[in-house]
Amino acid sequence: MAIRISTETELKRVLKNFNAKIARLEQQGVKTSLPSRAGLREITDRPSKDIRKEIDRLKRFTKKGAESAVDFNGFQITKFERQDIGNQLRSVNLKRSIRRKKGDFENTNKKVTPKFRSKNEIKKFQASLKREGSSNFEEIRAELYKENYIKALENVFGSPADDLISLIEGTDSEMLVDEGLKNDLLSLTFTYDPVEAERKLKSIESEWARILE
Repeated sequence: MAIRISTETELKRVLKNFNAKIARLEQQGVKTSLPSRAGLREITDRPSKDIRKEIDRLKRFTKKGAESAVDFNGFQITKFERQDIGNQLRSVNLKRSIRRKKGDFENTNKKVTPKFRSKNEIKKFQASLKREGSSNFEEIRAELYKENYIKALENVFGSPADDLISLIEGTDSEMLVDEGLKNDLLSLTFTYDPVEAERKLKSIESEWARILE
């Protein structure tokens, strides 16, 4: 996405310092698990709110002592990453709590730090936290829910559901999630009985027509 020239200039400077510190520590033979290098494109593709947060995050690593080794579930990682994981975990759990209060009970249990068997698993856990903590996660999640709901309609009902699928394709994704998760009449279950399948499809069509009228 397009960002202000001043923001991009600052980002490039911070990125240069961030990656240079990693390279310097690697040359010194540091055994601690270091953060992954960051790239300009992967950051500028994010929402503007997340770009600002990422700049501040990268700056924290360039501060003296951020590279200090600390124990994390039996592995040595930097103080920077340990704090980063804690911050992101709190952010994700807050978002899950908010979704649960709104009646969305899908994947809203408190996310906890698992037991790791390798440093690579820690990296994957960090990536999942960053993904779920992004400001546009709800939008991405809603689009995925919509895609899966349409696929389920195709699998359960086949071509008789074409008109309903056309209707769903033009429906706001986040509204689709809200209705789909709280309304049992919209749930999809496969049945071998063609009469029951036809009845169920008509019921779902009628319910969506009522919601969208």
